[in-house]
Amino acid sequence: MALAALVIVSVVMIAGPANPVVVGVQAAVVAAGALALGYLIVDALLGRKLDTLMCASLALPGLLLYSLCLMLLHIASGGRILASPIATRALTLIVFLACLAVVRRRRSLRAERRVVPRIEWAALIGTAFLALVVWGLPLLARTPVYYQGDEGSHLGWINQLLNGDTVPTSALAGVPNYYPWLFHGLGALLTWFTPGSRAFLVVGPLQLVTSAGMALGLFGLGRQLDGRWTTGAFLALFGALAGGFGFIPAHQPDLVVATRGPAKLQYWGDLFFNRPYSYSFNNLVPPYPRDLSFALVPGCLALLLHGLRVQSLGLLAAVGTVVGLIALVHEDAAPFLLVLIAVLLVFEGRKALRLGLPVLVPALLLWVLWAVPLLINYVHLGGFRQTVKGLVSLPPLGILGAWGIVTLLGVLGAGWWLPLIARSRSARVILATFMASAVMIFAAPLIPRLLGSGFGTLGLQHRYWPFMSLAVSLSAAIGASRVMRALMERRRRVGITILCVICVTALASPVLGSLGFLRVIPATGVLYPASLSLTPSTQGKSTLLGVLAPHPGMRCTIAVPPRLSFAVFAFTGYRQVLYVRTVPGLEKLLINPRQPFRDLAFIRWKNIYEHIPDARARVTANQTLTRGAAAGGGITASVWRRVARKWGVNEVVTTASRLDAPGFRGLPVVHPQVGTDRFAVVKVSPCS
Repeated sequence: MALAALVIVSVVMIAGPANPVVVGVQAAVVAAGALALGYLIVDALLGRKLDTLMCASLALPGLLLYSLCLMLLHIASGGRILASPIATRALTLIVFLACLAVVRRRRSLRAERRVVPRIEWAALIGTAFLALVVWGLPLLARTPVYYQGDEGSHLGWINQLLNGDTVPTSALAGVPNYYPWLFHGLGALLTWFTPGSRAFLVVGPLQLVTSAGMALGLFGLGRQLDGRWTTGAFLALFGALAGGFGFIPAHQPDLVVATRGPAKLQYWGDLFFNRPYSYSFNNLVPPYPRDLSFALVPGCLALLLHGLRVQSLGLLAAVGTVVGLIALVHEDAAPFLLVLIAVLLVFEGRKALRLGLPVLVPALLLWVLWAVPLLINYVHLGGFRQTVKGLVSLPPLGILGAWGIVTLLGVLGAGWWLPLIARSRSARVILATFMASAVMIFAAPLIPRLLGSGFGTLGLQHRYWPFMSLAVSLSAAIGASRVMRALMERRRRVGITILCVICVTALASPVLGSLGFLRVIPATGVLYPASLSLTPSTQGKSTLLGVLAPHPGMRCTIAVPPRLSFAVFAFTGYRQVLYVRTVPGLEKLLINPRQPFRDLAFIRWKNIYEHIPDARARVTANQTLTRGAAAGGGITASVWRRVARKWGVNEVVTTASRLDAPGFRGLPVVHPQVGTDRFAVVKVSPCS
């Protein structure tokens, strides 16, 4: 049977991305392999101090640690490692085999280690599998899974690493990095192991790695709280899989997309696609860096609790490493963790400094890898532009509606852990999570006041409410575990009935929300025209996108019609003469060129356009290049090619009706064979 399963998996992985079901199965195989690698890395490094199940719960931090090492090699090599599928796969195989050898050798020496009962392994794997099913449902129905928001930028940044850039930057040349890059490093790593090797297809593995990794970390954290696997299972359920009471007014699968509008209380604060107040809804498709950073937090807390309990400086250094990894993924969770750790260290009294330094030092050393270049560019480019889009503020009833039954069980659990604060580190971890969440929520508005309006996004309180949801989940897991154990011992049927009610009530909204993604979020949109034929492009067919990027790893500078630029960047990662994130802004600029300047590329550096050409120059040049002539006509082929050389353009996308323009004469033209015949690609010079 095992051999037959191996053969089936091999056939599926060799097959191309033919349909959503195949893509979903391939994503599950890649995610399982990635988490297995993470588990082996943790076991090889910390296996003498942790049991095997705890190592498995830390699989996601282990995978991110390897991704960081690969990113550092990539940067040191000038962008060669992740741009090479051979190098990436070879290094990964070497690390996998080396860690496997270390683990097998340790076990052959029969080193003393706690034997984990099979029921605990079954519960761990079961909760992770449930997370895969609930949050991975859209992967089995649609490919590629995409929403025309920030995810397009992140896909483009992943492609930039595949193309040989050392770190992600922008679709415009000459723009320094301003976003943490470890999420994109992980995406680039997984891309080379995903059939089709396209960033659009790696959305599936990233989604499953994030949701399953969060469930694993929560299980390990719950098990550390009171030593019972049942608490781990409940915490995984409440933290990674539970929604609110929004399923009651919802009569069908649905999501609230316009969270800033009046519809945000449509489902009592529940079923939010963006900016949810519940921890679990960060697992919705598609995955974002923020989601990955949230998935790393539970494993970090589990490691912290165990490290403080056994007073191990080595484990505390590992905690600091995970905090540093989180800081390189996204900027929300690391400050929360530092506040939480500070609160816990207060309870350690005189040991606080000795126990705190091993955490703080590696966290800062990793964080400066991104922060120091950021600070240099911050000073050089005049800081950040204000990018605040508005606060999502739920009333108290809306917050309770978003957390649902978890709140009720959290109140019940508080009766057990609150009296134990003076003598129990587990109780202190729960208290510290509440306190750190409250500090971040109430201190958030002070951030832009102290650091300037450019940090306004960090001052939005809705970014930190999910941490309070995590704190409530910790309390609820303790309460549910104690109640269910008492009921199972005395009234088993009643206990089983209540358990089923809890599970159904918790899972209802996530299932509706995950299915609602397919109904609410359109497969195409204004920024992603249907004419681009996304699905055939990921299958390697000769579409417009396939002609531009026949395979990943190419470096080009291109000029494309503005309405295609966002989509083309997401699929290719290429530099563009004009990159447009806001089509309405472009239209206003074309109508009135003298209007106040608009940053069409949505770049956060305040004075970046003092160092690179601004939007007006780019609009003029892009019009000339994509039309093959000036806007008013009267341009020769030599003048057009001079413009192309000035901007370093390799390829131009134009409409088929303009191919007789003077600038295109004598240049090779490639017509897409699949999809629309409206566009053609003019080859100006070879891409590197």
